[in-house]
Amino acid sequence: MLRLSKHDRRKKLSPFESLRVTIFHNLAFLFMWLPTEFKGKVIILGVKIDDISMDEAERKAEQFLCSAGQHQIFTPNPEICLKAEADERYRHVLNSSSLNLADGIGLQFGAKILNQQLKNRVAGSEKNFLN
Repeated sequence: MLRLSKHDRRKKLSPFESLRVTIFHNLAFLFMWLPTEFKGKVIILGVKIDDISMDEAERKAEQFLCSAGQHQIFTPNPEICLKAEADERYRHVLNSSSLNLADGIGLQFGAKILNQQLKNRVAGSEKNFLN
């Protein structure tokens, strides 16, 4: 059962406002229980997205190249996130990556709809770490 704050109980909410409050509180509850590897990331349709700038992504890529282990960098876009929502194995592969960079403005719109903030995105044509 959703519990409204004192502020919300004082005024009569329209059906839309009530739905918005319900969604926001339920999302807030969900994010409290996220696994540690999802902390500090934007979650869109179950896919973790790293909200880092291109410069930070290049630094991380250099660190990955200098390390002994294997690392994967994926660039999910809205279509990939939709496929991952329907396919658990696909979503698991995406979430096991070392870095997921938002590809396109669609993920920023999705994050905004979900009351999350995704400041950075990198267009696919700009992601060339080998220059």
